[in-house]
Amino acid sequence: MNTNLTIAFVERQKPREKRYDIRDKIINELILRVESSGKKTYLLDCKKPNGKRTSLKIGDASIVSPSQAREIAKEKLLLVSQGIELRDKDKMTLRKLLDSYYREWAVHNHKNGNTAIGMIEKNFDDFMDRELTDIKKLDIEQWRTKKLNSGVKAATVNRYISALRGAIHWAYNNDLISDYPLATLKKAKETDSQQKIRYLTAEERTRLFEVIDEREKKLRAARARSRQHSNRRYLQDLSECTFADFFKPLIIVALNTGIRKTALFSLKWEDIDFRAETITLRAETAKSGRSSILPMNKVVFETLKEWHKQSKGEYVFQSPETGGPLDNCKKTWTAVLKAADIKNFRWHDMRHDFASQLVMKGVDLNTVRELMTHSDIKMTLRYAHLAPEKKKSAVDLLCE
Repeated sequence: MNTNLTIAFVERQKPREKRYDIRDKIINELILRVESSGKKTYLLDCKKPNGKRTSLKIGDASIVSPSQAREIAKEKLLLVSQGIELRDKDKMTLRKLLDSYYREWAVHNHKNGNTAIGMIEKNFDDFMDRELTDIKKLDIEQWRTKKLNSGVKAATVNRYISALRGAIHWAYNNDLISDYPLATLKKAKETDSQQKIRYLTAEERTRLFEVIDEREKKLRAARARSRQHSNRRYLQDLSECTFADFFKPLIIVALNTGIRKTALFSLKWEDIDFRAETITLRAETAKSGRSSILPMNKVVFETLKEWHKQSKGEYVFQSPETGGPLDNCKKTWTAVLKAADIKNFRWHDMRHDFASQLVMKGVDLNTVRELMTHSDIKMTLRYAHLAPEKKKSAVDLLCE
C-alpha cells in the first residue's frame, strides 16, 4: 500500500491482528510500520548499489512527523547511494547481544533470566555469530523441525524458541537492530501436552505414604540411637515431634495445593495465614509474576500447624545445610519413588495430580484454573478429559 503519509493519516491507522506496512508515495523507501500492539514506527527500506536490501529504523511515529521522517530518509538514501553503511547495529550478532547487553538486563529484570540465557547458549550455538537480522524465520523453522524429528517435545522446543525470540525482540525494542526478523514465527502445536499428564493412582498414593512413614520411623530410630551418646544429647528428641523432618509435610502440601516447586520451596511463614487458612504466593516467586492467595484444606492446615511447632526459621521448608530456602531434595524424592515402585512420576507431576484429583471429583475447570494460578483456561483444559461424566450429565439433560 502506498499513500501520502500525513500526520492525520498516521493517527488514523489502527492496529490489526498482524503488523502491517504502508509505503510513502513521495519517498517510496519510507515505510510506516504499525505493530499489533499499536506502536507505529518509521523505517527506511532500500537497495544498496550491490543490489542487496538494507533497512533502518528512523524513529517512533509518535515523536517523528512524516515530514521529519522524509528528511531523514533522504539523508540516509544519499549515504546508501554512495555505498556507505548506514550503521553498525545491524552487525549485532547473537553472541554480542547476550554478552554486551541482554544478559545483564535479563538477570536483573527477569525472574528466569539466567535460565533463558542458558537455553539460548545451549540450543542455538550455530547462530551465536550470526547477525540478528540474518536469523530468519525459515532458519528457526528448519532448526525446530530437526529438534522435533530428534524426539524433543514441541512444548520444550517452544520454550527454547521463546527465549531466543525474547532476546531478539528486546534488541529491536531497544533500537539495537532495525527489524525483528521472527515477528511472524508461530509456535509449534503442542500435541504432546496431553501425554504429560501423570497423576497417582489410589494404590500408588497408598504405597507412597507407606514408604514415607517407614522413612519417618527409620529417622526417629536413628535419632534415638544418636541421643544415647552423651555428646549427642543436644539433638532434638524426634519421638516428641509430629514429623521426623521436612520431607513428609513438604509432600503433603505439594499434593494438596498444587504449588509449583520454586514457589513451594520459597514459602515463608509470613505467607501462611492460619487465621484465614490461606497461603500467599508472592509475585517474585510466582511463575505468572502475580501474587495469589490459595485456600488451605484441613490436611494442609493441620500439617503446617504441626510443622510450625518444629520449624523455627524464616522459611517453611528451609535447607538443613544453609538455613535458607530449600533448594533440592532430589535424592530423597528419587529414593522414595523407587521404594514405592512408582515409575515415570516427576516432582511437577504432583501439580498435575492436584488438578486431576479436583477434576475427577467434579470441580469445575475455572475453579481449577484459579487454584492452579493458570493465566489462561487453555492450560487447564488439558484436564477436561478426566471428567467424562460431566459431558454425560449434560447430554442426559435433553432426556428430561
